[in-house]
Amino acid sequence: RSMMDEAHGGMQSGGPQKAVPERTPPEMAEVQNASAAETPKTPQSAAAERIGKRYKEMLESECQMCEDMQQLIATLTLLSQDKAWKLRPEHVQLIQRTCSTVHDLVRVHSAIREKMAMFAGCTNALTEVFTGSQEEMVTVHGEFQTLSTCVMVVLQKKAGGQVIGDRAVGTTLKAEGSLAAALAPVQDLLVRPSQRVMKYSLFLDEMAADARRSEQFDVEKTLRETLKVVRGITMDINERIRGIQRRERVQMIATRVRAVPSDMSIVKVGREFIMDDHKFREKGRAGYRSLYLFNDSVLVCKTEESKKSNMLRNWWTQADQDLKFKRLIPLSSLKPSEYPVVCNPDSASLDSPDSPGGVQALSYFELRDGVGTCAFHHSDRDKVVEWVAALLEALKKCEQTGPQPAYRLPNSQEDMALLSQDLSGLDLSDYVLLEHGEAQDSSTPTKSLHYF
Repeated sequence: RSMMDEAHGGMQSGGPQKAVPERTPPEMAEVQNASAAETPKTPQSAAAERIGKRYKEMLESECQMCEDMQQLIATLTLLSQDKAWKLRPEHVQLIQRTCSTVHDLVRVHSAIREKMAMFAGCTNALTEVFTGSQEEMVTVHGEFQTLSTCVMVVLQKKAGGQVIGDRAVGTTLKAEGSLAAALAPVQDLLVRPSQRVMKYSLFLDEMAADARRSEQFDVEKTLRETLKVVRGITMDINERIRGIQRRERVQMIATRVRAVPSDMSIVKVGREFIMDDHKFREKGRAGYRSLYLFNDSVLVCKTEESKKSNMLRNWWTQADQDLKFKRLIPLSSLKPSEYPVVCNPDSASLDSPDSPGGVQALSYFELRDGVGTCAFHHSDRDKVVEWVAALLEALKKCEQTGPQPAYRLPNSQEDMALLSQDLSGLDLSDYVLLEHGEAQDSSTPTKSLHYF
């Protein structure tokens, strides 16, 4: 017999026939997959397939985010109980508050994960998922990132690492030990939430691009709307963090200023730093003036030269009181007719004998306080223009919000505690409001809050 006859059971030679075995389901699936793999995909179909993969990756990363936050809670809890760190009670309270905020993060992202799993790849529902969680994400992420920065500074100092201002910037040889080894995983976990928020934009941008390639224009439109919402969330979180940092900057400036009147406080609820400059000059006054623009006032100080030797001058820090208080000008006290404008030196001033190199030849703007009008000159006219624009913007916001009560209280322990509280949490029936310059009746047992 030939080989063909034998293979077909001798059909051609009249021999006995043999039944050909049928393929099993797994074998059929392999054949179909092999044939599908041999068939080249079009760019449109490949792009549509990538959209589903990106959605699945988003869901998986959301699950991983919740697991990482649970691990962070456990790590911080153990760290707060470890005596090797020598944490003070306030440090332990900071870590406990951070853990509470992490619990809120887990709750928020668990809700996002459940909604994404519920819609099972339906990209049209993503906008609703993020819009419903927008306000809570901004609040919780803003608070966490602020607290996590403080935790890192505390741990970095305890481990012997390097800290500049309010930022942990690296480790030194002293930190190469057990504490530094324990610090690395904590630092890695603390940055995960901010990385998570940034990844949303990356995923959605890629999905929208693939939707355009696959000619799913309705899907692309929905994804672009979702991307806009997510970017808005990121911007709101960053703005909330910047607001906290601007308020912290006011406190840092206050520690540098000496000779502040006893009935006045630079730190105030809601006061935020905007900008500063240390090269202004005031007519009739020697030396330079440091101007600090806040959202409700202008702080004027005289910069005092360090009396330390050149060898020690590099160790001069912001904690030293190198600024002397001159005046604090409240913006709410300015009338519209007193708003600052850019003023150029007139020809008569330029012709005066003392004008060369003096303030007479410099551009300036004027501000009025309770004492009189102050003219602030600067050698760079662009700086004057920048300051006037910033002042007008701050004045515009003051007009919208109205005058805000400021603390002008004696320096008692109780009053210092009030400086860090919001007026909305106080029982105002125990207080009387006094205008600037008004004295409190000594027979009145109530406390006093003054307006600038």
